[in-house]
Amino acid sequence: MNAATQYRVSYDLGCLRSLKKLPDRISAKFLDMMTRFMSDPSAHGLNFESVRGTGDRGVKSVRIDQGYRAIAFITGHDVMFLHVNNHDDAYRWAERREVRIDAATNGIRVVEAVEVEKEVGTAKTTAADAPALLAAIPDERLLALGILTEELPKVRQLRDQEDLDRSQDAFDATSYNILFALAAGYSDAEIRTLVGIKSADEDTEEKAAPTFADIIASDESRQHIFIPETEDELRRVFEGDLAGC
Repeated sequence: MNAATQYRVSYDLGCLRSLKKLPDRISAKFLDMMTRFMSDPSAHGLNFESVRGTGDRGVKSVRIDQGYRAIAFITGHDVMFLHVNNHDDAYRWAERREVRIDAATNGIRVVEAVEVEKEVGTAKTTAADAPALLAAIPDERLLALGILTEELPKVRQLRDQEDLDRSQDAFDATSYNILFALAAGYSDAEIRTLVGIKSADEDTEEKAAPTFADIIASDESRQHIFIPETEDELRRVFEGDLAGC
C-alpha cells in the first residue's frame, strides 16, 4: 500500500459489531491505529497483506498485534474495514467473503461465498418444506427483492425471529434488512423503498456502471457504512456509539 497516497477510510457496521465482542484493549489498539492513520496516512501507512484462499483480491488483512487482525477491502483510493477478530478466526472469516457493487440497490454488498451449486440445491426445495420463518416465501421472490443466491441456504435454515436476530452477522447488511422486513410483514413495495431497489416498471435507462467510489458515498450505503470526516467523529463512534451497532 502506497503510504504517500491519501485514502478514504470507511467501516462496515459489521466491523463495529465485531469489535464489540472483543476485549476492550483490542478495540483501543484498533482505534489508536485508525486515528493515527487518519491523521497522517503518509507517516502511518498500514501493512496490508493478501488473504490466502479468498476469491476476492481486494480483501486484505492488517496486523493489530500479535494475536489479532483486521480485515479490510481495498480498491482505488478506498479502504473499507469489514471485520476484526483473533488471528485464526479473522482469516477464516476473510476466506469466505467477497465485496460486490450492487447497482440494483445502489449499495455495497459483503457476501459470504458458498458452493452455490452444491448448497443451493438444498435451498431450492418447495417453500412448504422450508423451516417456519419464511416458509411461505419462494426463492424467486427472495431473489427479486435482493437476497443473494449464495444466501438462500442460510435463509432456509431460519426457524423463527430469534434465529434471524442471532444470524445478523451471517448475512449481508442489505439482505438482513430485507429478511427482517419480510418477517415483520412488510409488502414488497415497502421493502424496495426501504433498501432502494427499483421496481421493474421504473426508469431502466442504461447508465454507466457505478464504481465503488460512487456507490460508497450513496445514501443507501451510508445506512450501514460509516465514513468518519474527523478524528473526533471517529473517536465518538468507537468510544461511545458502538452500543448502537
